[in-house]
Amino acid sequence: MIEFYGEISGNCKHYMLKREAKFGTIGSSITAVLFGIPIIIASITIHWIFLICIPALIMIVFLAGVLPSKKSYSLIFPSKVLIDPDQNMLMCESEKFHYECLISDVVKVLDYGEWYHIYVKDRVGRYVCQKSLIQIGTLQEFETLFHDKIIKK
Repeated sequence: MIEFYGEISGNCKHYMLKREAKFGTIGSSITAVLFGIPIIIASITIHWIFLICIPALIMIVFLAGVLPSKKSYSLIFPSKVLIDPDQNMLMCESEKFHYECLISDVVKVLDYGEWYHIYVKDRVGRYVCQKSLIQIGTLQEFETLFHDKIIKK
């Protein structure tokens, strides 16, 4: 069994926050385009006043790209990542989320030097293991378990 437990910090924390901001920008950009097309069509066919909505859509895209606040950290950072090869289970949790999957569902493991980011089939991006937070097991056991899926970054 391998367990990472504690509060993520440093470059790992910055990486996760930037990742959340990037996904917020992408999601809001897609939404803005989906809403922007009917607004432009309505402004051409009905009345130009509909164009007033365009700046609001642009503002939403910029606001969604802002780094998350400290209140939402428990929705982003795992406080515990547990890997149990005996039960073929991978689990991560914090105060506000709990995800489980099979170790066989792991697609790849990116090694960023100070942490690992485990990608699984269901696209849950919360499996982040800061190397300094290992409590049970060793990094060698981790790398042996995922030897064919680790990609150095």
